[in-house]
Amino acid sequence: EIKELKELTRDNKTQQILMDSINVLFSSKRAYGLTLISVRRSGRVAQANDLILANGAQKIIQQSSEAIGRFINNEKNLLAARLNKAEVQFSSVSIIIMTSIALSVLFILVALYYFLIDYNKRIASEQKVTESELRIKKFLDVLPLGVFIFGRDGKMYYANSKSNEILGKKTVLNGDVRDNPEIYQVYKAGTDGLYPASE
Repeated sequence: EIKELKELTRDNKTQQILMDSINVLFSSKRAYGLTLISVRRSGRVAQANDLILANGAQKIIQQSSEAIGRFINNEKNLLAARLNKAEVQFSSVSIIIMTSIALSVLFILVALYYFLIDYNKRIASEQKVTESELRIKKFLDVLPLGVFIFGRDGKMYYANSKSNEILGKKTVLNGDVRDNPEIYQVYKAGTDGLYPASE
């Protein structure tokens, strides 16, 4: 058992010293007991009684008890210190984890806030563009002229109501001028010449 205890306390020099002294006391007690048995077996009862009356065994037992008590108290103190250290470390880790969680939630909330601000700005911007397009379309629709708007790719994006009256046909939005030259007879401004399909 002492070897096992020494192995368990190998990281503590004070406990190792106490274990050595307890081991010496146990060896002394064993030697005392063996001596007493040997004296009795040899028939020297008076000498055995003298050994017993000298309280040698009592002193060894008392010293052993004191050493074991110190050992146990040291172990209790060490255990209490380790538990205290573990509690402090646990508290520190808990604080770090809670702080990390709080910062993560805060970061998410801030990101969400700025996302919503950006989203609302985009929605407002799109509404302004839509309103602007509607105003332009209303303006173009009341003009007494036929108005077509074509993109660079030749596709029609807008035709006002007057252009439908002038052509007498329903215009085909997203239609290509080059595909339907007989429907969209487009003239160059200020001339009687048709606008070239290639342009």
